[in-house]
Amino acid sequence: MILIKLIFGSVLLAFGRKLVWLSIALVGFIAGFSAAQSFIPDRAIWYVIGVGIIVGILLVLLARFVKNIAFGLGGFLLGAYLVNSILEIMKLELATLAWIFILMGGALGAFFLLAAFELGLKVLSSFAGAMLIVQTLPSTFAFKQITFLALVILGVVIQSRMHRNKHDVV
Repeated sequence: MILIKLIFGSVLLAFGRKLVWLSIALVGFIAGFSAAQSFIPDRAIWYVIGVGIIVGILLVLLARFVKNIAFGLGGFLLGAYLVNSILEIMKLELATLAWIFILMGGALGAFFLLAAFELGLKVLSSFAGAMLIVQTLPSTFAFKQITFLALVILGVVIQSRMHRNKHDVV
């Protein structure tokens, strides 16, 4: 599990914009994997990974046919996932109020990805990559928030420099 988060986090952090379809698949995988772990906690790891792979594939297929809807959905899932993860890292127990923040994060993620696609994809994929990497750190690690912000900045810088050097098309 830690290795999967490190690999996917690193790929999203450095290449999220360049590998847009892979990024969408990874976001779908993360959402499906996390949902399966939360809602069906006693399943074998292969089952949870399978759910993640299926959700990732479905999200990519949806993206190919209905790009705007898929980007909005991907942004929503990513925004909701990030807010939920931030609440967990900060150890905030908000009960039902957490759902409001998670839904607001999802709505902001969807809006951000659709309104400013290029920048949104760089920032959101950097956030997701940084979150996955930070989640692999031990719970006793004192500088998770600083590490998270540094990784986000690093991801945006790496992706911006790559995009400036190459003219790629979505």
